[in-house]
Amino acid sequence: MNDSNGAGRRSGAKVVVCVTEDWFALSHFKPLIRALVAITREVVVVTRSSGRIDEIAALGARTIEFDFQRSSLNPLSQAVAVRKLTQLLRDERPEAVHLIALKPIVLGGLAALRARVPHVGVHMTGLGLLAVQTSAKAAIVRRIALTLGLPLAYERRSDLVKAYYERMQSIVENMPCAISV
Repeated sequence: MNDSNGAGRRSGAKVVVCVTEDWFALSHFKPLIRALVAITREVVVVTRSSGRIDEIAALGARTIEFDFQRSSLNPLSQAVAVRKLTQLLRDERPEAVHLIALKPIVLGGLAALRARVPHVGVHMTGLGLLAVQTSAKAAIVRRIALTLGLPLAYERRSDLVKAYYERMQSIVENMPCAISV
């Protein structure tokens, strides 16, 4: 990320945003990413690239490609994904992680617990196929997703951005290592 992008930022916080697809982040969460870039030291978006990942970087966030394997319920591949995501979070050492959509909530939530990330925000966008699947695997994933944290529910995206901005500002202001510019 270009050093000039952080010139007006107010905190020493680093936030990792985990979202399944780059196009989904761009179509629904540009305001959130922009707000986080404006108030934090660094924003890292962890997502699968469909060819639009550079558009996220253009918003001022650093990007890391990661395939959340949206359609897979294979326990072995999911365990490997949690291990890789845990290592990624340990390497990045964020003060907060924002998990968007079911797969990042389940995998990222477990990884954040294992990596001891201090603050985790959960944004449930829908249960997708898991809402209608009746398999035991789907039931387990649903239970994990719904018990990791409370979903953030807002009628308008602008309300979400405002609430998240205020919450992050509060977290950062109360951190002993926060630096104001």
